[in-house]
Amino acid sequence: MTKFEIWEDASFLRNILTNLVGRGFMRMLLGSTERNEDVEALSLTSDGCSRNIALEEFAALPNLRFLRVRDIDIFCSFENLPSKLRWLSRQSWRTILRANNFHFSNLVMLDLSYSNIRDGWGGWSQMKMAPELKVLNLTSCHFLTTTPDFSALESLEILILEDCKNLEEIHPSIKDIKTLVSLNVSRCRRLKELPAGVGRMEELKELLLDHTTIKEIHISGDCLMKLETLSARGGSQLAQLPESMGSLMSLTKLDLSFTGIEELPESVGSLKKLETLDASNCALLSHIPDSIGHLTSLSLLNLSCCPKLAQLPYSIASLVSLQRLLLRECSSLTEISNSIGKLSSLAELDLKFTKIEELPESIEHLQNLRTLDIRDTKVTVLPGAIEMLAKLQLRVKKSPRETMPLKMSAPSILLPRQSMEKMKGEAGQRAADMETSDGDYTIAAVQNVVGIDDRAKQISDLLEMEVNDEVRILGIYGTDGIGKTTLAKAVYSRISSCFDGCCFLAEVEETAQNPHGIQFLRTKLKRDILGRDREDPSFDERLEFFQDIFREMKVLVVVDDVRKQSHLHAIVGKQLHWLGPGSRIIVTSKNEEILREYEPEKARTYMVSELDDGQAVELFRKHAFMMQSSTPDYDELANRIVNATEKLPLAVEVIGSFLRGKSIEEWEKIEKSMKLFTMSSGNATVGIEEIWYLCYRELDQHQKDIVLDIACFISGVDARVASYMWPVSSHPTSNCIWVPLARIGENNELQMHRLLRCFGKRILNQVGFGDRIPRKLYTQDMVQGTSDFTAEDFQSMPDMKFLKLDNAKVSGNFEGAFASLRWLCWQRFPLEFNAENLVLGELVILDLSWSKVTENWGGWSEIKMQKLKVLNLTGCSHLRTTPKYFSDYKNLEILILERCSRLEKLHPSIGHLKRLVSLNLTFCSQLNRLPAELGCLTALKELLIDGTSTREIPISIGNLKQLKILSGFKCSLLTHLPSSISSLTALSELSLEGSKITELPRSLGELLNLRRLSLRDCRYMQELPDSIGKMGRSLEELDISATSVCELPGSIRNLQKLRVLRMDYPFIRAFPAEIGHLTKLEELHASWCRSLKGAIPRDITRLDRLRSLTLEHSSISSLPSEISTLSSLQTLDLLHCNEIEVLPKLPSSLVCLRVSSERMKAIPLLENLKELEELCLSDEDPKERQPLSKLLMPESKVKQLFVWFSRLWNLQWLQTQRTELQCFSISFPKLRKL
Repeated sequence: MTKFEIWEDASFLRNILTNLVGRGFMRMLLGSTERNEDVEALSLTSDGCSRNIALEEFAALPNLRFLRVRDIDIFCSFENLPSKLRWLSRQSWRTILRANNFHFSNLVMLDLSYSNIRDGWGGWSQMKMAPELKVLNLTSCHFLTTTPDFSALESLEILILEDCKNLEEIHPSIKDIKTLVSLNVSRCRRLKELPAGVGRMEELKELLLDHTTIKEIHISGDCLMKLETLSARGGSQLAQLPESMGSLMSLTKLDLSFTGIEELPESVGSLKKLETLDASNCALLSHIPDSIGHLTSLSLLNLSCCPKLAQLPYSIASLVSLQRLLLRECSSLTEISNSIGKLSSLAELDLKFTKIEELPESIEHLQNLRTLDIRDTKVTVLPGAIEMLAKLQLRVKKSPRETMPLKMSAPSILLPRQSMEKMKGEAGQRAADMETSDGDYTIAAVQNVVGIDDRAKQISDLLEMEVNDEVRILGIYGTDGIGKTTLAKAVYSRISSCFDGCCFLAEVEETAQNPHGIQFLRTKLKRDILGRDREDPSFDERLEFFQDIFREMKVLVVVDDVRKQSHLHAIVGKQLHWLGPGSRIIVTSKNEEILREYEPEKARTYMVSELDDGQAVELFRKHAFMMQSSTPDYDELANRIVNATEKLPLAVEVIGSFLRGKSIEEWEKIEKSMKLFTMSSGNATVGIEEIWYLCYRELDQHQKDIVLDIACFISGVDARVASYMWPVSSHPTSNCIWVPLARIGENNELQMHRLLRCFGKRILNQVGFGDRIPRKLYTQDMVQGTSDFTAEDFQSMPDMKFLKLDNAKVSGNFEGAFASLRWLCWQRFPLEFNAENLVLGELVILDLSWSKVTENWGGWSEIKMQKLKVLNLTGCSHLRTTPKYFSDYKNLEILILERCSRLEKLHPSIGHLKRLVSLNLTFCSQLNRLPAELGCLTALKELLIDGTSTREIPISIGNLKQLKILSGFKCSLLTHLPSSISSLTALSELSLEGSKITELPRSLGELLNLRRLSLRDCRYMQELPDSIGKMGRSLEELDISATSVCELPGSIRNLQKLRVLRMDYPFIRAFPAEIGHLTKLEELHASWCRSLKGAIPRDITRLDRLRSLTLEHSSISSLPSEISTLSSLQTLDLLHCNEIEVLPKLPSSLVCLRVSSERMKAIPLLENLKELEELCLSDEDPKERQPLSKLLMPESKVKQLFVWFSRLWNLQWLQTQRTELQCFSISFPKLRKL
């Protein structure tokens, strides 16, 4: 069957025929003998079935002017084609163009892109019959090796040869095309030179040479005078530009990014009309000529990522039109000339990742400067006059909230949407960060903590980490909101590496209130300590099964927010004998008696006090101004507001965040309200609840609704799902959810502090039925008390928007009962369905998880829910196939089938879900086949098939052009990927961990947006395709750990964006020779690579961004002496590298150093390691080499120290100066002084 479309443009066609599909229409239109003079445009597209078109069939269409034919055979003669045809588009990889007799006297546009035409195609000789041809499009004609003779095309203006990947030569006759305006040969990767005639063209305005292997550009004098755009982006072989390019008097855009040029010619200064000059990512560019100052029209100068560029010419001050100067990642750039102050038009200055130490004072003259980025530079002091720049946004921090507007001239309270990686696409756009005219923002996390270091040190002292033969338990007490949990988290993160296993049990009190809550916590405790996957079916959850194991382990457990002794005893026991020596338990609680029954010598307590005045003001400034320094106009007012609080951290965060970006008048209004609170209550200060309510009442009604929804219903729910609760049409008019009322956690879940949730529920209970809030009546208590409901039970709740039923039956006539319901959470319901007329017209979220629902459940057909966006069927173990009614849910965007353990098949009707964004099939262990209809889900952005029994991925997956995430973790039966995966042009994350895939498609390199590729535990994978190097502009993380790959392909050198390379456990024999080309690499992991031998190559010292180098249990023998130049290296792990005998001088930037070797001859020099926090030195060789009596450590930040050397039996003196030790273990029998 062939699909036909006919359409009209107001200026081109007169008639429109649409939605006419099938052979019947073809016979009617083309087979008719009657003339049809109204049809002027015709598009024919094959749907995959065979169909040949003879052009005699067009005889009845005399006025046809536009003809597009896709994937259809055309044969016979074109002589019968209407003479008025002006546009012919014929595209096909599969079929052959066998027509002849081109007589196109009026043809102006010929599109043969994506065709299989070859050099000897007969149509080339007939093109002379198109004297009026203006445009020739040969994009992606992959069989072309040389172009045809162009001499007859006297009127040609646009020639497109893009992505003709086998094209090696352009016919010299191109010089005869005097009218050519645009020439595009981008991505013709085999094209090494242009014909000389190109450089002599007089009308050419656009020349695109991107991603070719052209080595030089010929420009003849007084030619190319009209050229406006010259782009050679990605031309790695282009090493220099000719001096003659100064003759390009009309040039406005010059793109030389990612080329091999070493310097710009002096003649570049003659390009008076040049507006954009992009020379970014030119690794060899080291010199900018003084003549650049003559470019008076230049508005953008991009020199980012030019590591050899050490300075800019003074003449840059003459660029009076320059608006954007981008110098990011110019790692050799150490200073900016004071002349920069003359750039009166400059609006953006990007200096991130440079080595600049100070900014010139003249920066105060840049009155139009709006963005100054000095993140990750050495700038520590800002010029005082910078405060005069009222429009400036200064970026200085490494945190999610990086933009800090000075003078608070504009609201800056919320994060950009990009900071939430998982909130993508249409689903994410409806998230809690509802979009407004003010911009995009989201619920942000609080990371500013004041006074934490001193308190963490005090707790570490109480834990007596040096005592390794006993168990200790510590209670952290204090009122709500004082920071107990924050403090416990800080200590946990600092000392957890000292233990064999760790577990953090959060919000125990709330979890314990749920059915089986204590059992859930105990299971989590055991799994976390043992590092077991919760999906591991062999895991036995009985505590007695593990007691003998735990007695041999040194573990760390945090039990957060526990109120009752019975709950604490049920989790960790009254006696702590089941834990191994050296174990530590930390408990946070309001109950000061919580540890009363434990042995006093093993139990310690720590009372968290309120912040002192200085700490409270500092915390307030961090949240109100995003900085610690004073702000004169606000200082006195800030002090008064802080002093009016009880100085609880949570209270200070709330009021500070609320006031961020507001005017002095608004601050004074809040201060006045706080005074009224104190006067009415008779208290000297305002409590946390009053502060919360004061801020809450300032929100608009929609914001209040969202806050109460989170507090009462959906805290802990995936933010993407929760976002549908709030209609898109109800966008807020001002700042939405502000820090720290709510935030989004690491797993994308909505979070709200327990105390704030209590306040929200209290407000809900206090409001009378005359207000708006009861429309979302909180019915949880009622539902938990009963299991059977009738329609009459809900008659008094017509405006309810959220309903949660758990293990409940419903029956009766529900006509009109739930007209406003948007979220129905009906978990664990029985199989029977007895409801009638259940019309849920506004329902967008239906949660039926952990229920006995089957594919034949009556509710699928009886419940009417046309607006449904989210369907959650997690844990519905009775489902064997998905219901056939998916065609009724055409608006569905998120479908969750996670852990449907008996699901064997997806019903073909799933192909009707054209708006589906996310499909989650995780751990549907019986699902062994994905249907071809999956390819119909053209809006899909996330496909999760982790833990399924899928053996292959259908070829149709290539249709999912918007797919960004494809995860096949633990698909142990998956053996190969289809070649069509290369069509997933939007794919950014591909995870195949634990699959049986033996090789990747050679076309994998076409995934030009792929950022993360994980092949971990693909044990049958022996090599990577050479095409992986094509992903050099996108791939940031590559994991080949535990594969059989023994050598990386040479093309890895092209992975210019690679930040993380993991190759633990494989058979890699040597570092890749190209390692030095990975200049963006930050982490390199090669642990347990037993075959990795010899010296680390010297080229590794070119990786000036490397932060972590992990080589434990490898056979490397030495490090290069130049390793000390790696100024960003923070972690060096060489544990059990038994071939190492001596270490060179190490980078002073090291924070963590772990070294052990049986052949170690000398202790490494440590004097320069001023930033060191963790040090581990050891050997396991009993042979004494050189007795040592003294070990000196520098004045450092060491918090964790492990030193055991069997050879250092004479060590008597270990000296550490001004360290911050929190955890250490040493073993020297003769040590007398520490």
